[in-house]
Amino acid sequence: MKQKRVQRVSWTKEKIQEEAKRFSTRSEFARGNVSAYKKAHREGWLDEVCNFMVRPSKPKGYWTKERVFETAKSYTSKADFSKNAPIAYRVALSNGWLRELSSLFEGQQPYTREECRQEASKYNSKEDFMKESPICYNCAKNYRILTEICSHMGTNTNYRYVYAFEFEDHYAYIGMSCSPQKRCHQHLTEKKSTVYKYIKETGSRYIFKVLTEGLVENAVQQEILWINKYKGDGWILLNKELDELDNDGSPKYTYEYCEMIANRYAHSQNFKKGNILVYNYALRHGWLDNICKHMDKDAQEAQHWTKERCLEEAKKYEVRKDFQKECRGAYAAAYRNKWLDEICSHMERPTPHNSYWTIEKCHEEALKYITRRDFQEGSGGAYNAARRMGLLDTICAHMPKTNKPAGYWTKSRCFREAQKNKSMSEFRKNCPSAFNISWRNGWIDEIRDLLK
Repeated sequence: MKQKRVQRVSWTKEKIQEEAKRFSTRSEFARGNVSAYKKAHREGWLDEVCNFMVRPSKPKGYWTKERVFETAKSYTSKADFSKNAPIAYRVALSNGWLRELSSLFEGQQPYTREECRQEASKYNSKEDFMKESPICYNCAKNYRILTEICSHMGTNTNYRYVYAFEFEDHYAYIGMSCSPQKRCHQHLTEKKSTVYKYIKETGSRYIFKVLTEGLVENAVQQEILWINKYKGDGWILLNKELDELDNDGSPKYTYEYCEMIANRYAHSQNFKKGNILVYNYALRHGWLDNICKHMDKDAQEAQHWTKERCLEEAKKYEVRKDFQKECRGAYAAAYRNKWLDEICSHMERPTPHNSYWTIEKCHEEALKYITRRDFQEGSGGAYNAARRMGLLDTICAHMPKTNKPAGYWTKSRCFREAQKNKSMSEFRKNCPSAFNISWRNGWIDEIRDLLK
């Protein structure tokens, strides 16, 4: 069957003029009818057939130096200027005005400190402040007074949706976000995401679910409930945050504990690097600004702790732990400048715990156990010391290997192993190999019914 040939339109000047009347701008004309636009451009008719259209661009010569500089004053950095006013930025670049503009950005802020305080007092949350007055918000960040002027603001950290990624191999990830669809996209594109890493490693397909009907006030507690529900149904969770929960699902970190940990650091970045679990937990619960009030102070205050002052302060203490607890600023300055060993030379240093476990003692301790798991659970100090010294295989040579041969976990053996447990979560915990084989072979639903 022959295909019907499409007849080309012969674009005369009159036809192009009639076609152009359908559009209000040249860009709409170019997108709406490419062939007519190109014909007019080739023949030199474009200005004539488009003379009635609105031209959004500024007239030639509009961007004088005064106008460029006046526009630039609305931004706090060169990057913001180039992003939000690209034409003015290009004019400044081509005329060599950027050096003067750089000095303007460095030496002048659109808002004074007092004006930032007044503007911040109008808002109840940092999110609203940043959204409604971004330039003032950035000025406050540059002045390093953001935490101070936002201290009256509440936090809506707990108002979130709870969501889940469910993978076909019965793994899952539970999280919460005020924008679950945006968070889903971040999980699938950011390389640091647990979900991204898992998909890349396994290629497993997933289902994304929003578990709550809307924003919930007690999102943290709701997330814990969903985590426990998924665990009870036999799902294997990918959440790193499980390290923050006790066995009953209750939070392991209180506000007082997080504050105590934060007091060990003089800068928020050091806090984040030094104890990411506590940092993230405080962030998720809206405590971070309060427990980090003492951090990131002005440079003049940070320079208060000279070597001589640190030395005088250190003489008041007999052990480093007391020095760190009672005067965190001096301790942090000494640690940062590598003076700590010198100014603490008079202090007593406790004997390291691992010096107790010699090779002979590790070997004697290992003989008390039949399996490596028993050894690790019964005497973690000896086990870890042996592992650090590279002796684990030698001192555990008498222990039988627990790995099953390939094909060992048949359907009947998996069912018998499952019957030893009271629930799916117990089955997964006590015999993960049998559980995973059952999941891969589609026996898991039968086993779930068996354990009910």
